[in-house]
Amino acid sequence: MTEKKSDALEIPRPKRLSTQRNIDGLIEIKIKLRNRTMTVREANYLDGFKRGKLIGEARTSNEKSDSVLEPEESLAINLLMNIWAPLAACSSGDVPTKEEFLRLSEGDINFWVETAQELNPDWFSWLTKIDEVVEDESKKKEKNKSK
Repeated sequence: MTEKKSDALEIPRPKRLSTQRNIDGLIEIKIKLRNRTMTVREANYLDGFKRGKLIGEARTSNEKSDSVLEPEESLAINLLMNIWAPLAACSSGDVPTKEEFLRLSEGDINFWVETAQELNPDWFSWLTKIDEVVEDESKKKEKNKSK
């Protein structure tokens, strides 16, 4: 029995809605992630301070007194410090809270990161380095297979 197309659940894909320059000449890209619309911008100096403040908030948000963090808690704090904080600092509109961010789909987060990284590559340079290491490792494995 075939399922009607209208009954099937469709996964909403993130998309760019528009690109423009703001009054200061910085690039802004409006994006849609499921039910959220945000503007991701080329960061200014104030955004850099905001990023630092958000990293500090993420670092201390789940602190426990005199106890060791569980691995999942540690991972969440790292995600918030290294990914959510820079994303939130250079975005406006319906920006997810820390808790909402941790529940976003991987596809939505990846799209948001790619957009922000395009405008603020120095904020996400560590991601580029990880990609380069993974690529180098893949090339080494392929080279070893062909021997």
